[in-house]
Amino acid sequence: MNLNGAHLHLILNHFPFIGTLFASLVIGFGLLRKSESIQRVGLVLFVLTGMLTIPAFLTGEPAEDVLKKFPNFSKDFIHPHEEAAEKMVWLMWVTTAFAAFVYYRMVKMGRPLRRGIEIVLVLALIVLGAAAWVNSLGGMIQHPETRETPQ
Repeated sequence: MNLNGAHLHLILNHFPFIGTLFASLVIGFGLLRKSESIQRVGLVLFVLTGMLTIPAFLTGEPAEDVLKKFPNFSKDFIHPHEEAAEKMVWLMWVTTAFAAFVYYRMVKMGRPLRRGIEIVLVLALIVLGAAAWVNSLGGMIQHPETRETPQ
């Protein structure tokens, strides 16, 4: 099997959504349980997810290059996906940096930073919505059944 840019993008593009969902659930559970260790795990999971967003984003252009070779290629569905992905990635990186900062402060201070963790959770939920939108737009590129009207 020859892994090309499209294969890699399809493998990696689910991590931002699934990782953010999982990290958000862990952070929320940690807040409910008032467990600093669970909160820390959630923050680390979110930072790891943010790091996995980089290769998912960087494989987008190589995936597009593969699609351009197909006779029915149209930029009509790729362009909105690209634009949304760029915005989501910036939001993800800002949230990742803040989550890393909150984790660092927790370790340095030796106590939970409830307000900081709550802010990370709110930002993570916004990232989750953005990632869902990006994934939805990406699905429309090669899955006509996800489009509102057949094209």
